[in-house]
Amino acid sequence: MEKLFIKKSFIICIILVTILLISSCASSKKTIAEPDFEDGLYVSAEETEQITESENKSAAPEMTDNFLGEFAPILLKNTICLTKSGKNMKPKELSKTYLIPARNNIEIHFRDLTNQICIVLNKSERDKLITAANTFLQEYETKTISRAKVSKKTAYYTSKVPVYFGLTGYSNGTEKCDFYANAEIFNKHAYFLLKYTPTRSEKGSGFTPAISLYFSPTQLKDFLEILDQEYLNSEVEVLRKKAYTY
Repeated sequence: MEKLFIKKSFIICIILVTILLISSCASSKKTIAEPDFEDGLYVSAEETEQITESENKSAAPEMTDNFLGEFAPILLKNTICLTKSGKNMKPKELSKTYLIPARNNIEIHFRDLTNQICIVLNKSERDKLITAANTFLQEYETKTISRAKVSKKTAYYTSKVPVYFGLTGYSNGTEKCDFYANAEIFNKHAYFLLKYTPTRSEKGSGFTPAISLYFSPTQLKDFLEILDQEYLNSEVEVLRKKAYTY
């Protein structure tokens, strides 16, 4: 009887050990399958798939009149204007025009004679420029453009904008260069004129260069495209989608 009791006890022990081992393995597998992350620190694959596009973009900072995002300057599409050369007009390519998303500014870079020029247009200035340009186009279509002598008094509007210049860089300039937009009849053709008059430089000495940029109606329509805020927003939106979509 004693041997039988020992044998039964041994079998019971084996059964108990087996149950404990199976229970331990099951507990271990559960830990691997369902990590015990703290609440709010982990989103499963299934939950990620359920996140809508608008929720994905919720981390993106709001776009304002003075800020579109922390991105590098964006090269905008090429436009062309004209400058006077004696009794004729010659083309000037505005191939280095950039949007600065961090400030929602447009910088127009080009060379004028010996100087490298940079003209800065913020959104407020672009809005006024768009209004003036559309007024010119309407007057052009209705043949009502004034033939008065070009001056500040006959301008669509006058303003002050940042202009920087230098032989190889922008060592001189001012944030308040005198500027106006007007129409001018030249060789029996009407042009939209952006006139930057010499203004004392705040950086270094001297004055900003005299700059006159002329746009034919067709060229002006192309120029208006890069001033349009919806177009600029679309350029930045490509980067925002890459940056903030999870």
